[in-house]
Amino acid sequence: MQQRLRLVSFLASIALGLTCLTVSASGSSLPGNPPASTPGAARFEEVTRTFIGDDGVMREVTVWMDPAVISQTDALAAGAGADLPHESDVAAAFVATRKWYPEDIPVVFRYNDILDPYYLDGSPAAKWAMDTWNAVKQQSLVFQLGEPTTVKTSHECGKDPADRINTVRFSDLMPLGVLAITCTFFRPQPGATTRITEVDMQYNITIDWWVEPTTPFFRFDLYTVMLHEFGHALGLGHSQQDTVMQPLLHNGQQVRTLTKDDIAGIRALYGVAATPTTSASATATKTPSSTSTPGGSVTPTATPTSGPKPFKVFVIQAGKTGPGQ
Repeated sequence: MQQRLRLVSFLASIALGLTCLTVSASGSSLPGNPPASTPGAARFEEVTRTFIGDDGVMREVTVWMDPAVISQTDALAAGAGADLPHESDVAAAFVATRKWYPEDIPVVFRYNDILDPYYLDGSPAAKWAMDTWNAVKQQSLVFQLGEPTTVKTSHECGKDPADRINTVRFSDLMPLGVLAITCTFFRPQPGATTRITEVDMQYNITIDWWVEPTTPFFRFDLYTVMLHEFGHALGLGHSQQDTVMQPLLHNGQQVRTLTKDDIAGIRALYGVAATPTTSASATATKTPSSTSTPGGSVTPTATPTSGPKPFKVFVIQAGKTGPGQ
């Protein structure tokens, strides 16, 4: 009987110790970052559709989505806020080279901090992303962070009017499973490169964002996602994995350095001798060609010498990449 009581007491002490360990691990947090949540594997895919909004202006909506939580159809509908055409329709399959015209440069973005998470300010990440692209040599695009704004664009791209104000902000209205939504307004030009007229970005406030040098596997790096979205803002499409413009993102993953692939893309659109006649979705190497650190300087360390290479048109659908897919 005494042996049985000792055994029960021993097992109870083990259970109590495991409970305390679990509470301690799940309750830990670091200053400047969100409280810890239960770790879990997640893979976000960025899906893209081009359509005509309620005001008749063409738009492209890109949505980072978790296919384990939300369907591609629901994610795109949430981002568009409009009836999307079927993927086989011309508008849905429309992919074009697009860029900011010289008279629109510098491209000024205004940050809205009304819905910033309590544990971080997103504007330094936005400025860092702009500066990283600006630092690429032999190209003419310049992003600028303008005065703060209170303009509150919705995450429903098709319903927002084209007001020519480029915005970056957090949103509390995105559905579960959506990481970020970027809406690009553009105007086709007969016989010329399509002209970008406005870009609005929203980031989901409910996501456990991270801004430290090393990202835990159960967080999402805000610098990585913003650097990618500003790539779309300058006119780039998706490229291969392990580049800034990759179409897939795992929790804990960081891609804070522009690769030769990314640099070739921006030069194809804004280089002095560039003649962009096809999509700017780059196709080449994965070797990093620049080094950048959030909060510090951006120093390109390698420069391609052969000039930009021609690019193929890529249509991205639910993680698929390739010519004509």
